[in-house]
Amino acid sequence: MLNITMRKLYISRLLLFFIAISIFSNVITITSCTTDKPPTENDDDNPKCNLNKRIIGLCYGPHRDNEDPDYGIQPTIKEISEDLLFIKKLTSTIRTYGAADNLEQIPILCEQHSIDCYPGAWISRFECENERQIDNLINIANQNLSCVKGLIVGNEVMLRKDITEQQLLEYISKVDSATNLSITTAETWKDWLDHPQLAEAVDVLFVHIYPYWDEISVEEGANYILEKWNKLKAKYPNKKMVIGETGWPSQGEIRGNAVPGPENQKRFYSDFIVMAEANDIDYFYFEIFDEKWKGKFEGEAGSNWGIFSSDGALKPHFSDLFPDFAQNGINRPPRVVYSTKETLPLYVYKDGCSPLNGFFSSGWMGELATLVKPDTLVEPVEIIDELCTDYPYSGETCIQITYTPSPGEWGGIYWQFPVNNWGQYPGYDLYNSVMGCDTIKFSFWVRGKSGGEKAEFKTGGLGNFESNYQDSYGPFSNGVITLTKQWEKYTIDLTGSDLSMIIGGFSWVTNHEQNPNGCTIYLDDIMFECITSGN
Repeated sequence: MLNITMRKLYISRLLLFFIAISIFSNVITITSCTTDKPPTENDDDNPKCNLNKRIIGLCYGPHRDNEDPDYGIQPTIKEISEDLLFIKKLTSTIRTYGAADNLEQIPILCEQHSIDCYPGAWISRFECENERQIDNLINIANQNLSCVKGLIVGNEVMLRKDITEQQLLEYISKVDSATNLSITTAETWKDWLDHPQLAEAVDVLFVHIYPYWDEISVEEGANYILEKWNKLKAKYPNKKMVIGETGWPSQGEIRGNAVPGPENQKRFYSDFIVMAEANDIDYFYFEIFDEKWKGKFEGEAGSNWGIFSSDGALKPHFSDLFPDFAQNGINRPPRVVYSTKETLPLYVYKDGCSPLNGFFSSGWMGELATLVKPDTLVEPVEIIDELCTDYPYSGETCIQITYTPSPGEWGGIYWQFPVNNWGQYPGYDLYNSVMGCDTIKFSFWVRGKSGGEKAEFKTGGLGNFESNYQDSYGPFSNGVITLTKQWEKYTIDLTGSDLSMIIGGFSWVTNHEQNPNGCTIYLDDIMFECITSGN
């Protein structure tokens, strides 16, 4: 009996020994794999060091330091290509968040680098931009790139409430009817629960689950994700689901029981990967690189979700989870933005969604700067409608501005380049373009709804001593103008002015004294133009 017991004990210990060896071998594959060989275009991955099997998908935001989509400063094609050459060593699949201003080129570059891609169209409250994003996403799908595995129509649109559910459904339907790829949109787990009609409209649910934002401790993070995942699976048993985003910040504010920091970021990453694999959950981990521009919305945490810092360095606490090539990182220097050389005519506004529109009505001033905020009931379109079809001067649309100044208050809007630019970035350079012009004029057409409205219209003059850049001319105006009900053209002579830096292309300003009962004015065909003797 003793011999039988000892034999069983010996076999059990031997079995435990082999299990331990097996587990240790797997851990070595994941955490101790090393290679001094840097990634190159034609590298054959060492199967022992291939992380593709470990990181199913990664979220790719390409913006380097000094790049910001809210200012229209998007990464260059060269920067994106450099990133993807590095990223293909980390994962076989990425998702993206925009389909314009170079971001629509990411799927083409993914095809070259053999990376699967789920491109996304960014949906916001701006109709013209949404249409451009959707059209570009359809164009991406119809290029028949083998790397494009599905299309993401919008990211957390319901969470931000930028548009209605019905509007989002219409965008999804437009993409679905024009392509043959699977369609999704990306929302938080709670928004998916709250919008069953949206879930019905898509082929797959891209689900965002963030224990950090939900104030859950890192120790409970992986279990929390699984709980929400199972809750959604129970509600939508016949729907394919993917975790579209999850992660943990390496720095930031404490939220309830959620404490950011390097060690907690590492723990969350490790716990999540194990949980996802154990439960056969597909995912996109958020995110590859830190993106500093997000800090203005999400605080310090918003800038620190990356596995890698924005400069391309692997965060030290991840060093034992990635091979040497990853530890060496990638060189991602801050972007240097130069002025944009442009030719005449240069339009501030040509027509509603015209690609010739070179400036953005983003510089809200005076009382208007306080009226339109996320926590107010005033929507920008209630003040300015750049798709107005009420008797335009030319084309299909014009600008309508409706504003009632409060007593003692004033308001105005600057049309800026780039968007939201108060001098953080350089603008247009017309220095060479004006050569050969006899006269340089700034012109615009304007009318009032009732007649008698008063306002001042200016060009240039944007910037102050705190700005990195400022307009090289102006401000110039015709003074306060009393409008009629008929379209009238006004011009400002800019001949001889230094037009090497144009940021504030145009502004409209009025106050309570000028319009005590409010005003509705219309603008059209706003431009810088070259007049020659032959004209």
